[in-house]
Formats: sequence, structure tokens, C-alpha cells
Amino acid sequence: MKALAVLTLVSALVLPVAAAYVAAYGVLAGALLFLVRQAVLERAALRTPATAPLAAALLLSLAATLLAGPRTGLDWLFPAVFAAPLLALGFAGLGPAAPRLTTPTMLAGLALVGTALGLAGGIAEFLATGTSRVGVFNNPIHYAGLMVGLGFAALSGLETARGRWRYLFVFGPAMAAAGAFLSGSRGPFLAVAVLGLVLAGPLIVWNRRDRGFMLTLAAAAAVAAAAFAVSPLGPRALLGVVELVQSVLSGDSTALDLSRAQMLEGGAAAFRESPLWGHGLGRMMAAAEAHYPADSPYLGYDNLHSDLANMAASGGLLGLLAYGLVLAAPLSIAVRARANRRAALIVALSATLGYAVLGLTNAMFGVLPQMMLHVTLTGWLLLLTRPDRGPGGGVTAP
Repeated sequence: MKALAVLTLVSALVLPVAAAYVAAYGVLAGALLFLVRQAVLERAALRTPATAPLAAALLLSLAATLLAGPRTGLDWLFPAVFAAPLLALGFAGLGPAAPRLTTPTMLAGLALVGTALGLAGGIAEFLATGTSRVGVFNNPIHYAGLMVGLGFAALSGLETARGRWRYLFVFGPAMAAAGAFLSGSRGPFLAVAVLGLVLAGPLIVWNRRDRGFMLTLAAAAAVAAAAFAVSPLGPRALLGVVELVQSVLSGDSTALDLSRAQMLEGGAAAFRESPLWGHGLGRMMAAAEAHYPADSPYLGYDNLHSDLANMAASGGLLGLLAYGLVLAAPLSIAVRARANRRAALIVALSATLGYAVLGLTNAMFGVLPQMMLHVTLTGWLLLLTRPDRGPGGGVTAP
């Protein structure tokens, strides 16, 4: 089982950006096998703070699908999307199988390596092809979203590692910001800003007497600023965030390309038609497109490019509640943590707040690499908060 645990961890933390779909299938297979093993050999480990909200989300999505009246196989993908987060429970089995690789500091280190590989791939693609938006064999906005989730979660190592090497983890968010700039994707850039602002306060309070941290934080900010200055895509991202703020303040989204206003408005109209359980995933787009202009450039898309819109049109209030429960599950683990609480909060915010912001302008749940990274972050939290984890990242005696 050790070899399988190593392969799962490498897929989950080292390869999710550089080889997104290969990594996603690796996490899917490994987490599923460990989940089955846990159910047979260590069933008590499946009782976690996240189990109830994740199970409830699955039941709500199934209820929405049944009430909408499933007509095609695509409709059944809606509850399948909410079944995937339960794979995180399998991560608890990775600890006994590979104890040295699942210490809090090692998990953060693997994530930092994965973020660096993602940035290196983005820089290489930019230099080799001159493309206006890098994606590293992936959609640019999906590439950037993965960079944000992984890079900010890697910051947790700052609170578990010891010595000067701990400062390296501050560069996780800096590399995530650089990846967002290279992708030219404005939603991930907004997520970088929100996560950075939210995490800056507690990090500075926790490390206010640490001069090395303050110097490293300044250096990481300089790296992000340099990436913004060098990349011609940074201004595009900044302009998109300004447009988003203006649209929210004015209440007028018609001129906002970032939010793809027609799709969002079509999704809202579809929600109003069936507010309790939606139309089902298979009929979501038809319901939304019925409200598009005849010459809309967004006809024929496979989703509404927003998790909120997708959940509302597909599952109505039941779908939105299920979505909220999945987003909240990582925080439910962190707030009850007894070990590594600071690190757990950082990972939880990356999974909850990060995905909430990223999901405003992009589909995160329903896209396999993005879903498997959320599974990874939730499973990472279960490893961080195991009862046998000591505050320094090691394993204490039972």
C-alpha cells in the first residue's frame, strides 16, 4: 500500500498543474481505493467533521435530480459531481501507509514543488510559443485556478516547518499569482487578491516578531509584482477585476465580458423558472439558452462558466445548498482541529474561500482536475488534523 500511497500523493500534490488530467485520474483511483480500504479496515476513520456535510450534499443533489425528472444520463452526472468530494475521506488512510510523506510539513513541501513545476511549465510555454495565454496543456483559466488552490495551500508549511527553510513556503502564493498573470485569467487574479488579503492579517499577527518572515513576505510580494510588470497579461487581468467591481457596484453587468453576462442572466432566468430543484444537468443549458439573444456568441456552450449559475440552474435551491455544504466542509474540519490549527486554517481557506471566488467566473466543480484538487485539499486537512499528529508536524505516540 505504500507504493499506492506515494503515487496518490505525487498525483495529488506534485502533478496537478503540470499534468492536470494525468494527476486527476491518479487521485481519483488512489483515493477511491483507500476509501474502500478505510471502509473495510478502519471504518471509524470515516467519521470526520466533513463526513456529514459531504453526505448531505450528495443526498440533496440526488433529491434535486429525482425531483427534476432525469431524462438522460447527463442528468445523473449532477449527483456524481457531489459524490466525488467523499473521496477525500480516503486520504485518512494515506497517513499509516506513508507516514513520512504525510507529515504537515512534507505535504506543504510537495505542494510547493507542484506549484513551482506549474509555474516553470507556464514560463516555458510562454517563452517557447509566445502564446498570449498559457495553460500548460490545459485551459488557461483552469491552469490558473489550480495554481491558486495549490500555491496558497502550500503556505501552510510556514506554520509547521522549523528553521529558515520555512520561509520558502511564502513563495507558494507568489508563484500562484505569477501563474494567474501568465494565464491572463482575471477570475484567478481576483482569487489571489482575496486570499492574499484575508490571509495577510492572521499571518502577520502570528509572525509579527519574526523579521525573517517579514523580509520574505516583502520578497514574495516583489516576485508577484515583477511577474505583473513583465507579463503583458497582467494589465488585462487587473482591468477585468476593476470591471467586475464596477459591475457589482452599479448593478449593470451588460458590458462585462468577464462574467459572460448573457450566460449568468440566462442561468438566473432558468433558476426562476424552477427555483426549488432546477432543470437537471442535462437540460440546464437549454433552459438558460432559451433566454439568450438570438445572435448570442455563447450558444452551444456546455456550462454557464460559473459554479453558482450551474448549481442554480441544474439543482435550484437544493443544488445551491449542496454546493454550499461542499464548500464549507474544509472549514468544518479546520475549526475543530486540535493539531496544526494554523496550517489547517490556511488549507481550509484555500479550499473554501479560494474555490468560492474562483467559482464566480468559472466552473470548478464538474471539471475533473479542479474537483480532484478540492478532494486533495479536504483530504489534506484530514491528514493535518489526525489525532496522532503533533504540533510540529511529526507523529506522536498513541
